[in-house]
Amino acid sequence: DDPLAGEHALFAALAAHTAIGAGELRACAFAVVHQDAVTHLLRVAAGLDSMVLGESEIQGQVRAAGRIAAEEGAAGPVLDGLVRHALAAGRRVRRKTRVGAGALSVPSVAAGLTATVLGDLTRSRALLIGAGRMGEATAGALRGNGIGALELLGRGAGRARMLLELTAADVVVTSTSSPGTVLSCADVAQAMRRRAGRRLLIVDIAVPRDVDPAAGELPGVILRDIDDLDRLAARNREAREREAAHAEGIVAAEAERFALWRERRAQRPEEPKPPAPRPSPPSGSSSTTATSGVRQGTSSSWAIRSPAAAWNASSPAL
Repeated sequence: DDPLAGEHALFAALAAHTAIGAGELRACAFAVVHQDAVTHLLRVAAGLDSMVLGESEIQGQVRAAGRIAAEEGAAGPVLDGLVRHALAAGRRVRRKTRVGAGALSVPSVAAGLTATVLGDLTRSRALLIGAGRMGEATAGALRGNGIGALELLGRGAGRARMLLELTAADVVVTSTSSPGTVLSCADVAQAMRRRAGRRLLIVDIAVPRDVDPAAGELPGVILRDIDDLDRLAARNREAREREAAHAEGIVAAEAERFALWRERRAQRPEEPKPPAPRPSPPSGSSSTTATSGVRQGTSSSWAIRSPAAAWNASSPAL
């Protein structure tokens, strides 16, 4: 029944389970209780506490954490109701705002740029030069956007094979670790002569650059590099931040609705269900994302951590 005692017990258990010192654990974690914990979980479920503002994967993490808490007997009716209310409130935030709109990661921005330039990706062919984590993520983003065909090519491929693939591709993504140029202006110019006027989008996400910048001056060639993608991501991030104020208002209202439900439940314990967030018609906005961060983004377990310690089924203090 004592939130502080619950917090100390939880930190001790986590320290023992992870072999991390209690001091080190406290330095990278935090705890909130009572109505602050309610607001925190709602913000987490809405993607407002994530490193990538508005990301949607956190909803699945909150849902999984709530399910595990229930299976382990750590979630009573209040915590269970809060988790369900937080998930519903998070969905409402995404329906009513564009806080999750616009790609923020380089792979997602690259895929979105490709769709903007080429249009129908199902009829388009992509060539990925180079492997590695960034290249694989970009390939996954292109597949997710429905690219019709995707060819993977190592930077050591012969020049004849490289020119053949350049001629066939609609978009080329380069992501090698080469210290020098992989595609020269002459290579791109030769491929363009074989393309019968078809334009070519080249997205160079390597550092240092894989593609000679002069290739971007060739007729029919659209060349974008990592700096261009970072600028696009920054604009999307600024747009999300402008939407965050509206989202915070929705979270505050839903936190108050949950508090009122708790008051009614204290007077009528038989009331089984938490309040449903107010219905809102789809606004036409869509939500797409990226990856969560370490302390804020992936702290979904921490978000439920404190409430679970402070107010389980036997605790009157929320």
